[in-house]
Order: sequence, then structure tokens, then C-alpha cells
Amino acid sequence: MGDPFTTGFFEFNIPKHRNFGKKVYLACFKCKYKNGDVTLSHEHNSFRWVNGNNYKEVDDGTDFFRMLEKYFKTP
Repeated sequence: MGDPFTTGFFEFNIPKHRNFGKKVYLACFKCKYKNGDVTLSHEHNSFRWVNGNNYKEVDDGTDFFRMLEKYFKTP
């Protein structure tokens, strides 16, 4: 694994969200899917595979999307 292509910090500030008040530091690395099933932790509700052609479909205007966008623009 190499260096992260981007990092970020996020604090949940939606009062009724189950993670309200929690702080998250993100380190994003480029990777490739090889095989197997995706297993989510209790911290996640769902996932979606995206690629360079359809990732803009998940643009929610958040910093999370900006990080995803950076992934697809990084050589």
C-alpha cells in the first residue's frame, strides 16, 4: 500500500444521527477489488460500487464526495 491520495476530518453534527458528536479522520488509498463479498461493520448502512463513469451520481455536495472525486482524478 502506498501513501494516501487524500485525507480528511469529519464531525457528525446532526443531533438525531446515531454518530452525533463523533469525529472521524479519513485516510483514502487507491486500491483494486480482487474478489469476495463486501462485509460492512455496524457503523455502515450500505455501500455502492462506482467507477470513473458513474461516480458523479452519488454527488451529495459533501466533503466525502470531494474525496471520491479526487480519487477519480488522481493518476
